[in-house]
Amino acid sequence: MMQTYYSAGTLVALFVTSILITKFKQVRFLVIYPVISLVMLVLVYLVKSPMICYVGAFVIGYAGAGGVLQMVTAVANDLFPKIKGTLTSLVMIASSLCNYTILTAASNMSASGVIVMNIVITIIGIVLAVFVNVRYGVLLKNADTSK
Repeated sequence: MMQTYYSAGTLVALFVTSILITKFKQVRFLVIYPVISLVMLVLVYLVKSPMICYVGAFVIGYAGAGGVLQMVTAVANDLFPKIKGTLTSLVMIASSLCNYTILTAASNMSASGVIVMNIVITIIGIVLAVFVNVRYGVLLKNADTSK
């Protein structure tokens, strides 16, 4: 049942995000969506009820899987247009390695340990996304002048 809510959240995010990115820069979502995921992960960890798990599955599906990987790829390609293919490959390889590594690690943890691991990883992602957002204007300007 939770997988259904997660998938529904992902589907809703794809439509909503496709509308929102016409009004806001994609790079902003690289901070906003992980923050939403972080708040939901903390709530799931602290509240521990079936209802919060269902809501959490939808919200994390929305904010965590609703196109964030694609936005990362698009932002990286905006910043470094001369190596789009290389960057896309590197992002996808990193994603695959992380999926394998994290799922392997999670298989040896308790449910609460998996949530804590996700909280830590999400915090790291937020910090990196804030850095990219702060540097985005400068990096984009440098990318435009190097064309």
